[in-house]
Amino acid sequence: MCSSDLRGERDRNDGMREMRSEGNNKDWRRRQDGRRGGEEKTEVEVFGEVVSRSTAGIDFDKYDAIPVQITGANVDSIKPISRFSEAKLTDSLFDNIRRCGYDRPTPVQKHSIPIVVSGRDLMACAQTGSGKTCAFMIPCLESLLRSGPPPNPSGSRRPKPMPCGLVLAPTRELAAQIHVESTKFSFETGIRCCIIYGGADMREQRMDLEKGCDILIATPGRLSDMAERSNVSLELIQFFILDEADRMLDMGFEPQIRKIINMLPQERQTVMFTATWPTAVRRLASDFLRDFVEVRVGEAENLRVNPDIEQRVVLCDDMYGKEQQLVALLQENSNDQTIVFVNTKRECETVALRVDNSVVIHGDKDQHERDMALSLFKSGSRRVLVATDVAARGLEIGRAHV
Repeated sequence: MCSSDLRGERDRNDGMREMRSEGNNKDWRRRQDGRRGGEEKTEVEVFGEVVSRSTAGIDFDKYDAIPVQITGANVDSIKPISRFSEAKLTDSLFDNIRRCGYDRPTPVQKHSIPIVVSGRDLMACAQTGSGKTCAFMIPCLESLLRSGPPPNPSGSRRPKPMPCGLVLAPTRELAAQIHVESTKFSFETGIRCCIIYGGADMREQRMDLEKGCDILIATPGRLSDMAERSNVSLELIQFFILDEADRMLDMGFEPQIRKIINMLPQERQTVMFTATWPTAVRRLASDFLRDFVEVRVGEAENLRVNPDIEQRVVLCDDMYGKEQQLVALLQENSNDQTIVFVNTKRECETVALRVDNSVVIHGDKDQHERDMALSLFKSGSRRVLVATDVAARGLEIGRAHV
């Protein structure tokens, strides 16, 4: 379905969307704390000159055949959507979906959006790259647009930043990508999305939050730090999203996650997304989700493996033999872009020294260096990206050997 078809479908469904009102959008621009809200950016600045949809990580031509398991109380009354117009979204939000070039929802989107819009907590298990950002951000924005901005609890004209939506992500790169997509979805709604992460100037991030923050995308460490310093308050959070939950637990963030959750109001909606379903994630879900619906996209035995990726194992005698095999493999695929994941920062630098035309990403690199490395790799100026497994999820690059 093309963009003009989407527009026509939206017009045909106007009668189904009488409850949608742009009044709440205006409310978000004139909040009681004096902040305007929204971003002063043009459509081209936000969406770019050419709108195209990424298909990384999933074969959209086969998506109807992907099995989906839905479990939970009273789930029969929640119907999946086959088109975004069926979600009865606020007009401004639906227009932004059209601007993004989205034609039909992916499996995780078609089930998650109506579940979350209905007010239920959600635990969704789907592979990385299956459209999860849209699956959680669209219902989050819709919920806020319907409810309108909350009153200023402190009565102060310039209170500390008090977001209504919170998204936690394990890495800076994933958080940045969520922020980019959220800015597109929230365009011209009056809702302002902000981002904070470690390795960047905290003062600059604090100044950005003070301009107004309605949805906050954050990494756990930086959010814990800023909340403890009273740079941001979580007392108004209505919508909490935990993305790549299994990855965050693997990285040792569980104590920080639990601490952050304990700062949130009891009356909130919680959504968790994960690529795998280990015991630690199940325990976290049972502790913090209430009356939730569980959605699993794909066969249970395949949730850990992307079937579209060819996997080969090369046995090596020692580290030196491994490096020799790696160099030979890269030479064999000298015309391709390649991502090499290693376990440690030191090994990352060692491998990069052995590999020509490479760039490096690991935890000791500041954000400018990480962004520059990704930019050089995406543009094709560098053929090989060497990274620690901290970047193993959430890198939207395109076609590359891993």
